[in-house]
Amino acid sequence: MGELISLAVERQKRINPVARRVEDYWCALAGGGVPARRLLRPRELGADLSHIALLERISPSHARIRVAGTLYSDAMGMEVKGMPFSALFEPDAREELRQITSTVFDLPGRGHLTLGARAGIGRPQLDAQMFLLPLDGENATPDAILAVLSLSKTALGRTPRRFTIPESFVRRVGAASGASKP
Repeated sequence: MGELISLAVERQKRINPVARRVEDYWCALAGGGVPARRLLRPRELGADLSHIALLERISPSHARIRVAGTLYSDAMGMEVKGMPFSALFEPDAREELRQITSTVFDLPGRGHLTLGARAGIGRPQLDAQMFLLPLDGENATPDAILAVLSLSKTALGRTPRRFTIPESFVRRVGAASGASKP
C-alpha cells in the first residue's frame, strides 16, 4: 500500500527561506491573530526587505503599493510605489487576485500564491511564491498587507515581468490547519 502524504507538509517544504523568515516574523508579532501595522520594525527584517511590499487597502478588493523592496521594482523595470498591486499581474489573473485580496482582508487570512511569469524572447520562465499577510490599522481591522515575493531565479530577463497565479489558497488567521480557495 502507498504512503500517505500530507499536502500541508509538502507545501511547507517548498516554501522559500525568505518567505518562511518573514512569515515567522509576522506570526511572532501576531500572537495568534492579526498584528497591528504599527508593530512592524523594518530593521528586524534585515536583508529580506528587498522581497517585501506594504500594500494599503484602497477598496474592498484592491490594494495600492505603499512601499516595496527592490525585487518588485526589478521585476517591473520601474518604481512601483503608488501603483495598484494588480499591475504586477497579467490581466487574466487580476480577477483571481481581486478575490484573494478581498479574502485576506475580510476573513482575515494568510494568502499563499504560487506564481509564474511566462517565457518569451529575452524572458526566461519564472516561478515564484508570494505570501500575503494582513495587518491591522488604527481601527483594529485589516487595512494593509505585508506581501512577500520570492523568485526561483535571480535572472529576470527583459522587464516588465507580470505574474500569473497557477495556484493559491487562503488560510484563516489563527486556523491550525485547513485551507480555503477564494
